Amino acid sequence: MSDAAVAMADLEVGPLEQRHLQYANYRAVAGGTEVTRTHRHIALANGLGWGFDGMDGVMFALVSPLIAIGLTIVTMSILFAILGKNPALALWVYFIDPLTDSYSLQEIAVKATPLVMIAIGLSLCYLANVWNIGAEGQFLIGAVAGSWIAVKTHGTDAGPWVLPAMLVLGAAAGALYALIPAICKVKFGASEILTSLMLVYVADLFLDYLVRGPWRDPNGFNFPTTAEFDPVATVPTLFADERLHSGSVIALIVVMVATVLLGRTIMGFEIRLVGAAPRAARFAGFVRAFRTVPEDFALRRFSSCADGLGPGLRDGWDHGCGREAR
Repeated sequence: MSDAAVAMADLEVGPLEQRHLQYANYRAVAGGTEVTRTHRHIALANGLGWGFDGMDGVMFALVSPLIAIGLTIVTMSILFAILGKNPALALWVYFIDPLTDSYSLQEIAVKATPLVMIAIGLSLCYLANVWNIGAEGQFLIGAVAGSWIAVKTHGTDAGPWVLPAMLVLGAAAGALYALIPAICKVKFGASEILTSLMLVYVADLFLDYLVRGPWRDPNGFNFPTTAEFDPVATVPTLFADERLHSGSVIALIVVMVATVLLGRTIMGFEIRLVGAAPRAARFAGFVRAFRTVPEDFALRRFSSCADGLGPGLRDGWDHGCGREAR
């Protein structure tokens, strides 16, 4: 019996972990390298964790975010203590104070709106095992495309068609921009991780060019920003003199639609099957090439228009949204 087989026999693991272990052993043998303890640890860590199987694995998957939050709080407490600050008071300011003020609650909702919509779009990709890392760039392209209408109609007393047109154009332009990594992956086998990430910098520099060049506000004291958009080009707020806007309501609707899509429709089943069992999906006739691309990217472009197009476009507007959503 080989060393790998003896090691497998010595470890008390479930069927899922045994499967991962077998794959790791196979890869090691095929590559002509010796199966080491590291191979076994990686194999066991894959999937649902050491020794977890069935419902235990599901519970571990549900509890793991809570473990991450707990470790974060412990680490923050240690850092605050090192800085000579009261950890309890500092954590209260971070986590409790924002929930005790109506303005803070509205700001949380405003900031969470694009993050929620981006995260929903990304989840469609990740469930299909498509690793889109270019959320920020795609977010920016949607905003730039929608802003083009706002800039061109500025000061022209355009009608209420402006905002819907901005949303549609932003979604369409973003989806087309996102087809670049999709086509590169399907036609040339290029990693969508690299191509989508590199396109973030292209979009960022394109925005920088626009707000420092042709779209710069002549009355903006030389700041890299467009002129303030007309009211018809901004998302309406839910309350007078407040920042909470209807995009937050749209985000909640998107969450419900995505839940139904993934859990109750053939399209949702197709997305999940393509990610979980690509060979079975191909046998069933499901096409991976473009199925998981348009829903995610168009949704993210829509989020950029619904949240970020008022009151104007500026350099550095998006930074961090895509990373935070992931």
